[in-house]
Amino acid sequence: MFGYYSDRVSRPWFAPLGTFSVGGNAGFAAGPLFAGFCAYVVGIEGLLFYAVFNTAVALILHHRMPDILRDMQVQEPIATAGGAASEAKNDWRSFGKLTVLIFARSIGFDGCNAFLPLYLISVLSATAATGSFALTILFALGAVITYFGGILADRLDYVCVLRVSFFVMIPAMFLLVNSTSLTLALLLLPLVAFSLFAPYSSAVVLGQTYLSKNIGFASGVTLGLTTTFGGLVTPLIGRAADTYGIAAALQCLWLVAIFGALCSFALRTPDSLKQPKHCMV
Repeated sequence: MFGYYSDRVSRPWFAPLGTFSVGGNAGFAAGPLFAGFCAYVVGIEGLLFYAVFNTAVALILHHRMPDILRDMQVQEPIATAGGAASEAKNDWRSFGKLTVLIFARSIGFDGCNAFLPLYLISVLSATAATGSFALTILFALGAVITYFGGILADRLDYVCVLRVSFFVMIPAMFLLVNSTSLTLALLLLPLVAFSLFAPYSSAVVLGQTYLSKNIGFASGVTLGLTTTFGGLVTPLIGRAADTYGIAAALQCLWLVAIFGALCSFALRTPDSLKQPKHCMV
């Protein structure tokens, strides 16, 4: 799906994926801000603007689809001509380990998306507008960090970025969900954003490399399950929040980060992606 190749055909190129990721995460950032404006300024009926906006986007995509399909038809012969198809092989064991990390990140991502505003409002006495704006800050930072996280991985090491991100996630999530200060919680958002979004491109590229014969399947897991698995877990977190309180329920975010950090050491960097400089983590 996103198996773009540069002059080194055996190695995925980050620029198209980074641009795609920025657009997707920018949507997560703009959504809470737009919804907050509609609900708190215009009124609940203002949410009808979503229907107008979504219809416009759908028409744009429909108009651009022929060009997208032509680009896909051009990319496949280029990759085949460079030998990517003939040299491709699958490493299912490494892909399985990567999937565990993707699940861990997904829980952190969807946990923050679903419960961060509620936590700020109910525990730290923030206003509803502040809670919504905090989510916008998180995803706006994420849009930028996703792109530069990809560049950093391309310069250093893909597995390295995963390890560093999960080790940052442990204290960031722990301090966030145990904070007694709204100001401190907001100041922690850049660290939380880095831990959640920096490993995104690395996970996608590693997944496509581990399953180079099944890039479509790898993309479905690394891109699709990134959000859907966490979405399946969030009702359980919500149930725990109803029973024990939202602060207690969100302790799972840093516990999951510990598990992800430990699992990251089971990953190996594929030979085609190894860099001259290696991560010290």
